[in-house]
Amino acid sequence: MERNETRETREDQAILQKFLPQFIDHLPGQVAQIEAMLRQRSIEQLAQAVHQIKGTAGMYGFPEVSALAARAEVAARGFKPPADPDVLAREVQPLIELIRQIEGYDVSKEGEHVGA
Repeated sequence: MERNETRETREDQAILQKFLPQFIDHLPGQVAQIEAMLRQRSIEQLAQAVHQIKGTAGMYGFPEVSALAARAEVAARGFKPPADPDVLAREVQPLIELIRQIEGYDVSKEGEHVGA
């Protein structure tokens, strides 16, 4: 039984590695969307976006990104107007900064998604 699990784990990791560049390539668009959602105060959409990042980042081996996304999601889901949106932005900003540090992240691609 262990051999199968090991083989499956290796196969799963190989599949994830195959799609990792695509995941990283999509991150600038996600960051641009998150920043737009903050500006527009689209809180429910923001919560959904960081929830998605939480799951995919964890799956691709970025536990720190996943943890910060979870924290941002909790903050977004708990945000109730007329609360100060800057408080929510301060919870989301560390996530954005960490994502931008991922190897292969291309900040210039954020501009392709302005107004998203």
